[in-house]
Amino acid sequence: MEENGGVEECVKAGDHRGTDSVRGACKDVGSVSNIIFEMRFNPSVFCPDVVFSKSDREAVTLQERLLREAAAFIITQQIPALVEACLRGSEMPLDGVTLNQVLHQKGINLRYLGQLTKVISQSEHKDRLRHITRLAVGEIVVRSSRRIFNNLLQVLKPSSSQWLHYSAY
Repeated sequence: MEENGGVEECVKAGDHRGTDSVRGACKDVGSVSNIIFEMRFNPSVFCPDVVFSKSDREAVTLQERLLREAAAFIITQQIPALVEACLRGSEMPLDGVTLNQVLHQKGINLRYLGQLTKVISQSEHKDRLRHITRLAVGEIVVRSSRRIFNNLLQVLKPSSSQWLHYSAY
């Protein structure tokens, strides 16, 4: 029993301690399910324009804490690990698409592209990772441009925006 941390003791038929433990742990980490760990983050908790009801205050506070912890983990663990993997050659994004895939495989959202470029620029091996910096900066420019362009299209008449949309192809 000690070899596996006492799990056998909690999984005997009719013993609800294991189930209760899982449910308690799911609640502690803000899981959307009470039987499996399934995390969904609400990035709107930090938006000043979004107002939550007083009844949601406890859930919002939990989401804020979890988002801060997740961000800290990504910045301190995942991004440096990705940079090291690129230095070792085990990860080698060659274009924006593969960079996006590698980031998502490591659990890194694209909003951390700037942090990735910062970590690389502070690395003693920044010359060896110059191509990744270029890819990340290119992705930042493309994503920012797309957002600006889409905002401009919102104020145009539908016929004008359709013409611009089709002329892009």
